[in-house]
Order: sequence, then C-alpha cells, then structure tokens
Amino acid sequence: MNPSDNQRILRADPSQAGEIAALARETFLQTYGGTSIEEDLAGYVDEHFTEEGIRRELENPDFQFLTAWVGDVLTGYAKLRRDRQPRGISETRCLQLERIYILKAYQARGIGQQLIDTIRGMASAAGDRILWLQVWQKNEQALAFYHKAGFTICDTAAFHLGSKVTQDYIMRSDIYP
Repeated sequence: MNPSDNQRILRADPSQAGEIAALARETFLQTYGGTSIEEDLAGYVDEHFTEEGIRRELENPDFQFLTAWVGDVLTGYAKLRRDRQPRGISETRCLQLERIYILKAYQARGIGQQLIDTIRGMASAAGDRILWLQVWQKNEQALAFYHKAGFTICDTAAFHLGSKVTQDYIMRSDIYP
C-alpha cells in the first residue's frame, strides 16, 4: 500500500477549532522551540492558537483552513488569507498562505506538497494569480520546501515574537490558470 493512499486534504469547519488549535500549538512549538525565549513562544501560542481564536477565523470568510489527515489522524493544516497583500507584490489577485504546519512524525511523506497542490488548485479556480507567504529567514527546512515547491523570494519583512524581532522573507509563486 502506498503511504499516500490514506492521506487526504479536507476543508476545515468551525467544529474543528479545538483540534486545529491543539495541532497549531504543537507544530509551532516543534518548529520554533529552542529558537526563541520560552516566554515569547508561550505568549505567541497563547495569543494566536486558542480554540476561540481559531473558531473566529474559521467563521471569517477571508480565512480558509485546510486539514491534512493520515487515516483518522490530523497531521497538519494550512491557513489561507484573502484580506491582505504584501509590499512588493502589486497584482490584485493574491492569496496568502499564512501558515502550513505538519507534525514532525509525518513530515517527508508528501503531505506538505499535497497541501500546496490543493491550495494552488483552489487559488486558480478563484482567479488568484499569486500565492504568497512569509517565512523566517533562518528556517532552512521551510525555505528548502518552499523553493522546491516553486516559491521565490521577492521581499523581506519583520516578524515580532514577543521581545524579539526577526527577519522573514516574503516568497511568491505564480499561479497559472
């Protein structure tokens, strides 16, 4: 059996807010634990990954969440936004990939690429021409993944994590109808 046979990507709904919040907390800490002051990480997680906050975002038409499953296990998610556009991208039809996280135990199984492919298909169907994201300049694993997925660096931006300000890249990928 091919490992991708039981992998699927589904659109999330507000009833999944608790599951997504728990996954968001876990994957964010897996990714950034040890890279910042512990209190800053805890504060960020407590502010951005609550069940109530995720539910509000799931109910907001400017946001979309996709969940990644292997069998009955929620292994990752992506958060998309339609309500902003970065400096350096002048096209009017853009879609932001604000978050994409996969549990470490499920990385390197093609789940991230499945999410990207699904997002590109959705964006193309909606008439978007640019998919963009912001990523920490020191996250080498994410940068390698995004480059392999066809994203290129087009600008930089500051990211505030508690008392620390880091530098991120803004990356874009053109979407062709």
